[in-house]
Amino acid sequence: MSQGEDGDMYKKLDTVIEGFMRLEKAMVGRENKVEEMIEEKVEKYFQEKKEREDRECNLIFHNIPESSSENIDDRKAHDVDQVNQILDELEIETTESEVSQPTRLGKKVTTPDGGTKPRLLRVMLSSTKVKKQTLTKASTLKTVKNTAWYNVYITPDRTFREREQSRKLRTELTSRKNKGEEDLIIRNGKIVKGDQSFRDRGGATGGQPSSQGGAAAFK
Repeated sequence: MSQGEDGDMYKKLDTVIEGFMRLEKAMVGRENKVEEMIEEKVEKYFQEKKEREDRECNLIFHNIPESSSENIDDRKAHDVDQVNQILDELEIETTESEVSQPTRLGKKVTTPDGGTKPRLLRVMLSSTKVKKQTLTKASTLKTVKNTAWYNVYITPDRTFREREQSRKLRTELTSRKNKGEEDLIIRNGKIVKGDQSFRDRGGATGGQPSSQGGAAAFK
């Protein structure tokens, strides 16, 4: 083999080696990115899990009038009392200590008539059992004797991700209804037929869903 051929061979060999080195570097970079993506997803998962656990006994009450007192303790006592009255109307068995940590969410908004729109009220209940009972009976507020609660509705205290999922479900529900589908409701994170929802809760096949199923609370 001539000297010139040797030189060409070594040049080709150097090119191949450089190619392998670039490939190795690229693979290491991709592996690092994959690891970072996995770590980020795991971190988000545990953050979401913790946030859901922190909120699992919370409820959000809409349209409960706010106290005009300048004393924060008086305002909190007012909110707890209002929630307790609603729970009494729904015939939820509670003790005074079961409603705690009342918090008004967001900024006050002035209405066109010069008044103030009540902010959302978040409270913590002592157990998920009381929370579930309240959500199940929430739709009956429109039928109770005390008309002050007719415009009040109750929802879970959802995380940002849960709110986004709920928004997408409501958008899909509206779209499907506009296309002619009937008797659709959202239950347990899915869009189902009303009669299917009833069967899922153990009702008889072909029966009508209970009007107290709590679907209104999840709208």
